[in-house]
Amino acid sequence: MGLESLRVAQVQKNAQSSQSLASTDLAIASEPGIFFLNSCQRLLWVYFEDRQPDFKNGSSLGNLQIFKGVDAYRFLLRVASGLESQILGETDIFGQMKAALKNTPSLGSVVSFGVQKIFQQIFEDTKEIRSRYLENLGGTSYGSLVRKYFENRSAKVTLLVGAGALGESVAPYLQEGELLIFNRSVAKAETLSRGLKSATVVTPENESAAWARADRVIVCIPTDAAADEERVRAFLSGNGGAREILHLGCTRAQAGIWAEIQGAKFLDDLFRLQKSQSEARSLCIASAKAACDERAKLRGLGGSVSIAHGWEDLAIFA
Repeated sequence: MGLESLRVAQVQKNAQSSQSLASTDLAIASEPGIFFLNSCQRLLWVYFEDRQPDFKNGSSLGNLQIFKGVDAYRFLLRVASGLESQILGETDIFGQMKAALKNTPSLGSVVSFGVQKIFQQIFEDTKEIRSRYLENLGGTSYGSLVRKYFENRSAKVTLLVGAGALGESVAPYLQEGELLIFNRSVAKAETLSRGLKSATVVTPENESAAWARADRVIVCIPTDAAADEERVRAFLSGNGGAREILHLGCTRAQAGIWAEIQGAKFLDDLFRLQKSQSEARSLCIASAKAACDERAKLRGLGGSVSIAHGWEDLAIFA
């Protein structure tokens, strides 16, 4: 399957779409041979022309965009390089894409093999572009921005909610004082806690007590209507001192009950911090975007693109 048949579809999330997302929208993701990513900023599908998903069944896909051929490759490369993120140049999205690829149904099929081949090229090109233009920029991950956000403000007890890719990015920057880690899967929380000093895993039966005890909470999971009310109640029951909460699973417009907490901060606040640092990085970002354009054109010509680097990041294909 040639690059001319490649399609990339995205829906950018907003307050309305994130709250009304229907199961029929996400059901598209289970179709064999279609890559799907559900990140905090977008829904993303990667497929070939003859596998066009039935998007008309989605109830909240009004802002659907579809990119074709070279334009599709260019856009996917910009996403993987962090150039379509609110935090320009951030590194977390690359890991999220690799994890999502592992979960793509029917990886052994011919169609899925074509998707894997596209991603092998995307991952090669992403590493090349990042190494040339986006290294050492500072503030290129959620974790480093969280550290900057809390700079000069200490916490005795920090509760990290979520041990997925975002939690993994943030956790290494939270090692002052005591760190509590909660995740729906205790085993996943235990894996994250290894190698972190003063880290304690919180079990589900002790979650409310951890919310009440912590003087800083960082949430790295999406909003959850079934659990949020109890979590907010537990947080507000905590005693004494200045207490902070940073919710990275939603913007303020999407926050719902969380916005009722005085002083609560959300993704918007982190994005504003990133924007204030972006001027010094603008030239490197512009160069990286131009490199994405050039690499997409080269891939569209059908020739090989030689890149001198190790293949350790491509172990997903082994």
